Amino acid sequence: MFNIRKVKFEIFDNKTGKLVFKKEQLMKSFLKNWIYFAHTMGAGLITDVAIDTASANVTLGYTNQWNWIGPLADVNYGIVVGTGNTAVAITDVSLVTKILEGITIGKLSHALGTMGNVTVSGSTAYFLLARSFNNAYAGSITIEEVGLIIRNVTQGKYLLIARDLTGGIAVAENQTFVGTYTIGTTV
Repeated sequence: MFNIRKVKFEIFDNKTGKLVFKKEQLMKSFLKNWIYFAHTMGAGLITDVAIDTASANVTLGYTNQWNWIGPLADVNYGIVVGTGNTAVAITDVSLVTKILEGITIGKLSHALGTMGNVTVSGSTAYFLLARSFNNAYAGSITIEEVGLIIRNVTQGKYLLIARDLTGGIAVAENQTFVGTYTIGTTV
C-alpha cells in the first residue's frame, strides 16, 4: 500500500532557532489497527473491530470520520511521544509511557499538528504529518517512542496506527522536538 514510510526526528534550539539534531529512519511500524482501518475504508460495507488506546473494542465502519491532526495541548491523538522503549509489536494499542502536556518535570508542550497537502513529483506521491513538542522545564527529557494516533470523530475513540522507537533522543530545556511522518508511494 505505502512503500514510502519515513519518520524524521529533529531538535531545534528555542533561543537561536537552529537545528541541533536530526535523525531520519524507515518507518517500520504500521500496526494491526492500521490494517483494520485501511480494510474498512476500502471495503465499503464491511466493518472491523479494532482496539482503541483504552484497550476497548471499537467498531470501524466506512462512514466513520477520522482526524489525524493533534490539537494544541492535546495528548490523545495526532503524533504523540513517550518514554517507553519496549519493542514495537503488531498488536500495540498505545504508547508504553506517553509524555503528558505541561511545563513541569517529565512533560512537554504539545503544538498543533500539521498535515501537508499531497505532493506528486514524477512517479512519487506523498504527504507529511508533523508535530512539535517544546521542553520548557529546567531539565531534559528523553523521547524513546513516537506514535501516530487517529481519532474516530464519530465514536470519540482513538486508534494507535503506528509506533516507532527513536533510540533515545534527549530534549534539553528550551529545545523543541519535531516528529515528522512521511507517508506515500512510488511506482
